[in-house]
Amino acid sequence: MHNGYVKIWRPIMLNDSLDTALKKLVFIAAILRANHKPATVKGIKIKRGEFCTSYQKFTDYCGGKRSTIIDALKEIESDNMIRIKNHGKCVVIQVVKYDDYQNSEQKPHDNRTITVTKPLENRQKTVKKPVTNKKKEERIKKKECREQQKAATNYFPDNDLNEWVGYVSPTMLKKWERFDPLDLQEIAEEAKLYQEQSGKKYSSIALYLNNWFKRDKKYKQLEEEYNFNAIFEKYDKQF
Repeated sequence: MHNGYVKIWRPIMLNDSLDTALKKLVFIAAILRANHKPATVKGIKIKRGEFCTSYQKFTDYCGGKRSTIIDALKEIESDNMIRIKNHGKCVVIQVVKYDDYQNSEQKPHDNRTITVTKPLENRQKTVKKPVTNKKKEERIKKKECREQQKAATNYFPDNDLNEWVGYVSPTMLKKWERFDPLDLQEIAEEAKLYQEQSGKKYSSIALYLNNWFKRDKKYKQLEEEYNFNAIFEKYDKQF
């Protein structure tokens, strides 16, 4: 079921059984996938609050490693929040208290589009841009760009490391700024040591370092934690 909406109650986020971000994600995914009415799938009768899937399809839906998602499902099942029934290659997952989550006297918010008409005086205001010389603007932008490229980044607490890295593009720097500079500094120092010992030369140290980050296990773990937190911040804003 891909259309419509479901109710996600805030107390779910405080449930002791859902003590990790992964468990919260898997349980909410189960609620989203559950059928709101009985159905028959592959000859199997599916009740309200159940859905038919496979471990691989559910893993693809949640994102992550298959074994990690299965372990989370088993732990949630042990707390009697879901039930899992195997039917060969098909798995039927039941959200135990689906009706408690979805049945309520509270009426959903009116989803009709509300059109706000701006005051006429605001619509009539026109901002006149000053006439400028396009070639002059282009020269100024190129000059600013050259100056930025000469300047070293100030992302890391260690200034020597900043000078070694040199210029970092805004796009790359934005990705680094998702994490604590001290966490990345430790990884960057390892990359710097390797580069100095190997004697290899790179046209862009920042690009070399960014590729090093992508291969580093600690960086991958930081990125995974950031993605999980971002998902639940998004859910919290919506509900």
